[in-house]
Amino acid sequence: MNRSFRKEKSHEAHRKHIILIVQVLRKTQPEEFDLVILGGGTGSTIAAWTFPGEGKRVAVVDRKYIGGSCPNIACLPSKNIIHCAKVASYFRQTNEFGITCDGFAIDMACVRERKRRMARGLNDMYMENYSNTGAEFILGTGRFIAPRTILSEPFLLRFGTHSCSGILQEVSLRF
Repeated sequence: MNRSFRKEKSHEAHRKHIILIVQVLRKTQPEEFDLVILGGGTGSTIAAWTFPGEGKRVAVVDRKYIGGSCPNIACLPSKNIIHCAKVASYFRQTNEFGITCDGFAIDMACVRERKRRMARGLNDMYMENYSNTGAEFILGTGRFIAPRTILSEPFLLRFGTHSCSGILQEVSLRF
């Protein structure tokens, strides 16, 4: 592919993006927020639950998980499964302590359901905290379409229009 074709294609994509922005802005009145937070992890939730107490209107946009990846697929579920493995290890060592335990087996479906129950319980707690503090949670992908304006379909969010002007973006490092 030659460079001029790529450049023309890039201009066409940019033109379509501008048309989309204009259409969205014409159809939708943006919701006004003091602060919009992209990413719903631990740092975001602390900010989202704190600022409304100071009279700020806050929205959190996360594309996949309530509470971020830690309570859903990373930290806490991993620790849950590790704990189950530790309990199984204790059962394997019962003979060392003079305890007889015949017929012990690990039901991974049960282990997995325990982990999922834990994550659901945490999600419920997170949503209750959003409700109690007045912060709003939007499950979706947020992207800037204009200055101080984020589109998270079907929502249009404008921020920084009051005394607090800002956006926070949570960055998580994965190894």
